Amino acid sequence: MVLMTLEEEAAANQAKALVTRSQRDEVPEIKQRAIIEMATTILIYKFTHLSRKEVEAMLGITEVKLEDTRFYQDVKAEGRQEGRQEGRRDGLLSLLQIQVSQKFGSLDERLQAPLTLLDSEQLEELARNLFNFAELTDLET
Repeated sequence: MVLMTLEEEAAANQAKALVTRSQRDEVPEIKQRAIIEMATTILIYKFTHLSRKEVEAMLGITEVKLEDTRFYQDVKAEGRQEGRQEGRRDGLLSLLQIQVSQKFGSLDERLQAPLTLLDSEQLEELARNLFNFAELTDLET
């Protein structure tokens, strides 16, 4: 935890020493990984301008990959979740545009543009209500 309070250079030196000590001493692998993950996470936050490879090099990590750390896995999972949400929204928009075209014909840009600004929940609500629309003015409203 002291790493968080140190200046960048001192934090890097202390983190490297901590990782080296955990690898040199007879520290169980699970504790060694926890130490490496903690040090890596702190340095990633401290050195936002450095790449993953640069942080690995700074710590002297060779056999443990950053991809194996909990931090990396969490960031990757968040990215996947955001991608799923974006994909769901894009799919809903595409389906809604098809449904509207089937029901009312091609939409001009004046009606098309506002649809692209809706979030997933709004698109879903509009798709449900579309079946109740009798005229294009219902959609406009």
